[in-house]
Amino acid sequence: MFTDDSPELVAARTALSARLDIAALLRVASSKRNGIPCSLSPDKKYGLVHAVYCVVFADGVKWAAKISLGLEEQLDLAHYSIEDDEAEVALLRFFEDALPHLPVPRIFAFDAEGADFGARYILMTWFDGAHVEWRKEDVPLEARRKIADQLASFLVDLFFGTTAPPHDTWVAPPASAAPTSATTLLIEHINYRIMRRCRGRGPGGLDLRDYLILRSLARTAVPAEFERGPFPIHHDDVHPWNVFWDEEYNLVGVIDWSGHRTGLRVSFPIFAFAAQPRFVESDRPYFLERLKFHEERRLLDHSPAAFSSRSLADLAAHATKELPILYAGWTNPNVFQKVLEDAGGRNSSHALQLANEELREVLGLFPHIADTHEVTEARRIIEEGLIDA
Repeated sequence: MFTDDSPELVAARTALSARLDIAALLRVASSKRNGIPCSLSPDKKYGLVHAVYCVVFADGVKWAAKISLGLEEQLDLAHYSIEDDEAEVALLRFFEDALPHLPVPRIFAFDAEGADFGARYILMTWFDGAHVEWRKEDVPLEARRKIADQLASFLVDLFFGTTAPPHDTWVAPPASAAPTSATTLLIEHINYRIMRRCRGRGPGGLDLRDYLILRSLARTAVPAEFERGPFPIHHDDVHPWNVFWDEEYNLVGVIDWSGHRTGLRVSFPIFAFAAQPRFVESDRPYFLERLKFHEERRLLDHSPAAFSSRSLADLAAHATKELPILYAGWTNPNVFQKVLEDAGGRNSSHALQLANEELREVLGLFPHIADTHEVTEARRIIEEGLIDA
């Protein structure tokens, strides 16, 4: 996995600086605001596959230019990255129409081909603000609770505001649209984890065999009442570096929507329960209290039948106990291990046979991973285990 100072990343950033036509970038930005002159600020940020430049207009307005570093091939992301950018653009445009109050970037321009100035880019809102790690002692209790309240409100608004029926295509590409069933969606989430594992990424303690077993178990994991959606959008990487706050701890903006995922309705409280310790670890009860408050406020208008007798926040409090396989699909390795134990253990002949069957299907879908170390090792473990059994 690349780190911030990896030679590959340093080289990609240098290459981008060399080929990027700054004058053309500024002309494009200016043209989107009726010719108002603009320049680049010294502010510049880097992610794994993007650089983000700050474009400053003569009237003080700031835009972010999110520009591809061109690392898709090195990271085995060629079949993901362009689609991720397209999906982010489509989603943020949807938010602008359907949920204009959400503190998310607005899209001003997008070029998937990089024809305008030498790289694929998105022009969007630049947020001025600070990243706050409010678990630290220097953040007062009142401020932490203000943050928790706003975060809970944001998550609930996102959950209720983005529900979509099966086959809906309001967000592109199709891989990010609402799926035909919750089981399909759950398996797609696990496929994503398998791809990450085969690129040497993902949580420690889990190997490809584990994900293959879970993939098989997922086929019968979804309760019938959740199978046909609706399917809200989840931000898949809610952490302090993607959230901006002002000096009075007001939520300014939430960025990095390229990794958003269509979710299961039942997974919202699980997602919130899993995500919140990264924000309000010392104030978990208060966070769940505010989550429940905002949820019940929205339920007055929405009242989904599946939750007529129990709230989402109540489900969150018991998520790891009652719905472990849905929870384990993309979060906690410890819960994942419990799911495997409930299935008879990761080394039982039954579990290994399930993994073997899933491996054949996965390689049929993703033949490019066949020669990876992870697949070779999974085959060895499965074959040796079945022979011993």
